[in-house]
Amino acid sequence: MQETIMLLRQQLDSLAERQSTYTQQQNGADESAGRNTHNRNGDELSEIYSGAGTPTSVMSLNRVFAQEETKDIKNGTTLNSQALEIENLKKENMRLIEEKDELGKLNNKLTEEASYAKELASAAAVELQNLAEEVTRLCNENAKLSK
Repeated sequence: MQETIMLLRQQLDSLAERQSTYTQQQNGADESAGRNTHNRNGDELSEIYSGAGTPTSVMSLNRVFAQEETKDIKNGTTLNSQALEIENLKKENMRLIEEKDELGKLNNKLTEEASYAKELASAAAVELQNLAEEVTRLCNENAKLSK
C-alpha cells in the first residue's frame, strides 16, 4: 500500500509540474498555440497514467487496495497461526518441564529405596552368616554331646 501511495504522490508531483509548464506555455503563447499545447500535454498526462504498473482509474486503485488488503489478511493469518503454534509449544514445554521434575523426584525416591534395600540385604547377609556360624557351633556341640 505504501508503494501505491508513493507512486500516486510521484504522479501528482509530475502532474503538478506539467500543469505548471502548461500554465507557463499558455500565458506566453496565443490561444491556438495554447490549445495545441493543451492537447499535447493532455496526451502526455494520459501517458503518465497509463504507464506500466500505474493504476489508471479508481476501479484499478480499488483493485490494488483490495489485493494489498488480502495480502495483509494472509500475513495476519500467518502471524496468528504462528503465534498460536508458539503458544502451544510453550505450553508443551512447560508440561514437559513439570513431567521432568516429577520424574526426577521419583528417581530420587527410587534411588533412596534401592539404597535402603541394599543396606537391608547387607544386614540380612551378616545376620545369616551369624546364624550359620551359630548352627555350625550348635551342630558341633551336639556331636560332642552325642559321643
